[in-house]
Amino acid sequence: MLTERAAGNRELLQLLAFGIVPHDEHAGSAIERAERARRSWLDSHGDAPLDDDGMRELLRSCVEQSIAASSGPLTLGLTSGFDSRPMLHVLSELGVSPQLYCYSQPGNIDHDVVMWLDERLTLGVALADTRSIPITLEMFDEHARTQNPSPLGAGAPGWSWAHERFGPTTLVHGYLNDALTGDNREKAKGATQLGDRDAFMSRNDPFALQVEFEPALLADLCPSAAISRDRELDLYTQYDLGYRQESRIRPSSGGPHELRFPFTDERWIGYWLSRPRDERRGQRRWYEFVKSLGSPLFADLEGLEHLEGKDLRLARKRRFYGYKGEPGLLNFSTVSSTLQREPAHPFDLVAVYDANAHLRETVTESLHRLRGRGLVYGSVIDAVEYGFARGEHAAGLLVNALMTIDVHAEVGVV
Repeated sequence: MLTERAAGNRELLQLLAFGIVPHDEHAGSAIERAERARRSWLDSHGDAPLDDDGMRELLRSCVEQSIAASSGPLTLGLTSGFDSRPMLHVLSELGVSPQLYCYSQPGNIDHDVVMWLDERLTLGVALADTRSIPITLEMFDEHARTQNPSPLGAGAPGWSWAHERFGPTTLVHGYLNDALTGDNREKAKGATQLGDRDAFMSRNDPFALQVEFEPALLADLCPSAAISRDRELDLYTQYDLGYRQESRIRPSSGGPHELRFPFTDERWIGYWLSRPRDERRGQRRWYEFVKSLGSPLFADLEGLEHLEGKDLRLARKRRFYGYKGEPGLLNFSTVSSTLQREPAHPFDLVAVYDANAHLRETVTESLHRLRGRGLVYGSVIDAVEYGFARGEHAAGLLVNALMTIDVHAEVGVV
C-alpha cells in the first residue's frame, strides 16, 4: 500500500494502525491529571459509592459550573448515547434550553433514536442530514488544524453546519464520559482474552488494517511512553485516557465553537476513577443511574431496566430495527439512499457517498491530492476508489484511511 517514501514514516504507520498520531507529552499530562483527580476525591470523600441522589447532585453541579462562564448561546449535539441526554436533562432542570442538533442520517442509531424522541417530545432538534449537508475538503483540513486530527468523521462538516446555521455558540460536549463511566475493554474484540495493551490495540483499529502489520511491528508502534505499571491507574485506563482520548478524540480549542466539557470536572473524573472496575464494566452503574432519572428522554430504555452493557444496547437495537422477522419500530420503506449497517458510525462514508454529491467531489479531490504526494501507490488508490464507488464496506474504511493520510499530510502531522 505504502511507497518507499512513506514506509519508514512512523507517525503515518501509527495513524494507519490505530487512527492515532500519539502525543506522548499530552498523554502523560492527561494521565497525571486523572490520577490527581482520583487522589483528591479519595482524600475528600473516601471510597464510599454515591447513591442516585448523590450522583444527581454531582452531575448537576458539574454541568452548572461548566456553562457558568459561557459567552454565547448554548448548543448541544444530541445522540442516542448516554452522555448528551443526561446533560440535557440537567440543563432543563436548570431552566436552560440549548439549541439541539444531530448530524446523521436514517439507518444510523443516533438519527433514528433522536428523531423518534423528537417526534414524541417535540424537542426541536435540527437535523444535519449527512446525505445532503455540504462536505468539503477545506472543512476537513481546517478541522485538522484546530482539532486533534483523527479518522474522518461527521465532526468537521457537522460543526461547520452548526456554525453556519446558528452562528458562534457555546457547544456543551460529552467528551471523556464513557472513558470514565465505562471500563471500555468490553468494547474491544475478544477483550476477555486480551491483556490491557492488546485490548487497547484491538479496540483502536478504525481502518481494519492491523491484520496487514507484522505482530512485532504492530506492538512496536503501539504508544507506550506515558504508560507505566507503577502508576495508580490500570494500564488500559492509562491508554484509554492518555492516547485514545487525548491523542485522537479530544476536541480542542480554536474551532468554530466555544466548548464546554462538564465531564472533565475534576470531581467527576475523581469519583469515577475511584470506583471498582465491576461498577464501570459495561457502564453498569452509569446505566443504572441514567434509568433512575426517570426522564422521558430515555423512553428508548423502557422495559429494558433489567439489562446492562452490551445486552442493553443489543435489545434496544432490536427494538428499533426488528429481529428474526419481527418488525421494529422504524419503517425505512420511504428511504431511497443506502442504509447504514446498524449500529453504524454517524459518518459511514459508503452510505453518505451514495446520496451526497458534495462528498463525492471531496473524495475525488482528496484522492487526487494524495496521488501527488507519492505516499501511496497509485494502483492502490485506483483499486480502493473503484471498490468504494461500488459500495463495498471495506473500501469505505480504506477511503477513510487514504483521505485521513491526505489531510494529515496537508496539515503537516505526517
